[in-house]
Amino acid sequence: MSAYGYTFGRVPDSLLFSGASDRACRLYAILTRYADQHVKGDPPTRPQLAAYLDCSVESVDRTVKELANEGWLEVLPRSSKLSPKVRDANDYHLLPGPEDRGVAARVRPGVAARVRPLIRK
Repeated sequence: MSAYGYTFGRVPDSLLFSGASDRACRLYAILTRYADQHVKGDPPTRPQLAAYLDCSVESVDRTVKELANEGWLEVLPRSSKLSPKVRDANDYHLLPGPEDRGVAARVRPGVAARVRPLIRK
């Protein structure tokens, strides 16, 4: 979203107060910026996410796994454009959280491409 000249990510209250790690909340917020298309171009690579979060790529992978295991996102591995054998990025589908499953039932799963929210405004 953009307000007062700032671009910012969003974190649902149900994720914020779920006991998820602070890094998981920050990663989700970063991904919402791409889902809302306020940041142009391809979704960030795993090394870019590591730089944004000031952590290692392995920590990004653990954080992505945390969000995926709790039902906040779906991960689709994406290979490097330069070398198909190198997995340097993922496509992410943002999902409604475990407490918002009633909303998910009204949305077709797997429709999103790249980073896209599955909940319509």
